[in-house]
Amino acid sequence: MLGELVKGPDDILLFTVDWSEWLGSDTINSATWSAEAGITVVSSSHTSTLATAKLSGGNDRTSYDISNTIVTAGGETKEERFVLKVREP
Repeated sequence: MLGELVKGPDDILLFTVDWSEWLGSDTINSATWSAEAGITVVSSSHTSTLATAKLSGGNDRTSYDISNTIVTAGGETKEERFVLKVREP
């Protein structure tokens, strides 16, 4: 999926998970994002195969846990967890 995520403390960036391989012929019905305290999920959206979040905040040289959970049209639920590293450029 995403692997290691990196952003600067002042960056507000979009991160997208492509679920198409895992989904097969199924589609995303809903997608939610959660982030450890210090990171803000500014907004989120999804298509039938992609889940996207705009993330902001964080302290330099700090790592944060991020998760994306989808529910498919077929009724399955899947979660992916990531580590977001905040680094000054």
